[in-house]
Amino acid sequence: MQEKLGITTIYVTHDQEEAMSISDIMVVMNEGRIEQVGSPQEIYRRSATTFVVDFIGLTNFLKGKVKDIKGDLLSVSVYDALVGLKVEDGFKIGEDVTIVTRPEMLKFSKEGPSNIRGVVKNVFFLGSLARYEIQIGDEELITLDDSNPTNLMAKGSNVHIEINTNAVHAQKISDHNH
Repeated sequence: MQEKLGITTIYVTHDQEEAMSISDIMVVMNEGRIEQVGSPQEIYRRSATTFVVDFIGLTNFLKGKVKDIKGDLLSVSVYDALVGLKVEDGFKIGEDVTIVTRPEMLKFSKEGPSNIRGVVKNVFFLGSLARYEIQIGDEELITLDDSNPTNLMAKGSNVHIEINTNAVHAQKISDHNH
């Protein structure tokens, strides 16, 4: 009805999926303060604060260090991989950063210099997707969602993970409170 009439409508909900599915612009609030304003895609893929990241869905935080900068392209060392990211903020070589990525933005891949090694710790079959908890490094667990899975990886499998670098962003450690 609102589209037919062409009127602006404010709709308040705590259901993140509902908000993303019906909104042109979202406003995420925390205790009466605006945390971020943007399209559903901006809010989901480029969450401005740790609160928004946590509120809008399951997220992985990968620790990294800036190794090289060429224009707006950052080379970040993440465990044993070197990942290239496009960035807007000013970063410095040697700076510690956090790469923020959602589980569906990761996929299993072959061994390669930009792919992270890990070990499958848990597998959850959820019908349209398989959710994996994967240990990288000594203690960090990340979540990877494999949509429309045909063969499940077994617990204990050694895997290589590719990051969809078009759908992640880097935060300076000082911006990140996890």
